[in-house]
Amino acid sequence: MTQTDNIKSPDISKDSEALQNEEKVKSTWYILEPDKSLTQIDKYDFNGHDNLKKFVDYETSKSRVYNKEPVHIQLMRKLQLADYEPGSDSGNMRFYPAGRLIKSLIERYVTDTVVNYGAMEVETPVMYDYAHPSLLSYLNRFPARHYIVKSDDKEFFLRFSA
Repeated sequence: MTQTDNIKSPDISKDSEALQNEEKVKSTWYILEPDKSLTQIDKYDFNGHDNLKKFVDYETSKSRVYNKEPVHIQLMRKLQLADYEPGSDSGNMRFYPAGRLIKSLIERYVTDTVVNYGAMEVETPVMYDYAHPSLLSYLNRFPARHYIVKSDDKEFFLRFSA
């Protein structure tokens, strides 16, 4: 028996409560201005902000399908900063030394910036009890790829990145 024998990815069918709820969700999107004000995207003037408009359209479309590899991925691969990890599920990257350094510096910059805005840094577990009532309703609201690990008589799910 290998370590992965106890890991499974649950089948989430179209009929699941999570997917039905996802169909009903109405999101409200905002642009955070440099002065820290919020503007709803339908009221934002995108003139002169073509790339921001493309980004907003992509993020709000609920589609992650693309017909060619994104330019930033092509560039990271060309510069040997990162590449797809064949031993993982689709889309996960491995970072080579220079890429890991750049990623680490960006993470530190973002953390320092949001801490300066008043946020607090926390660390949370990577596995949670699948049967916990609060977490179960959370899982039903966000039907991303869930990975289940069986341990003794319980099932735990591996949290997705945040």
